[in-house]
Amino acid sequence: MSKSLYLEEAVTYIFCVEKHNKTKIIELLNKIIKEKGIVMTVAQQFKNEGKIEGKIEGKIEGKREGRREGRREERIAMAKTMLLDKAPITKVKKWTGLSDKELNSLKK
Repeated sequence: MSKSLYLEEAVTYIFCVEKHNKTKIIELLNKIIKEKGIVMTVAQQFKNEGKIEGKIEGKIEGKREGRREGRREERIAMAKTMLLDKAPITKVKKWTGLSDKELNSLKK
């Protein structure tokens, strides 16, 4: 692939992802080609940054999901204890936020 064609693809990728001025990006990348010949490295850096951002977002979402699941398990444990202590279903439902269907499945 020629440097010019690769440059155009890199600029298109950067423009779509970064929402910058295409002309400005082309000028900057042409300057890099003339000075250092490292357009491929620049394009790879943008791609790698995207991968890193994706991994970070995935970790954050995983932590959120883990916290949600932990809170749910706590509510279920509380409901089981309350049901064993013969607490009224209305109070168990109110304090745990569990549905009638969920509470009925715990009774079994």
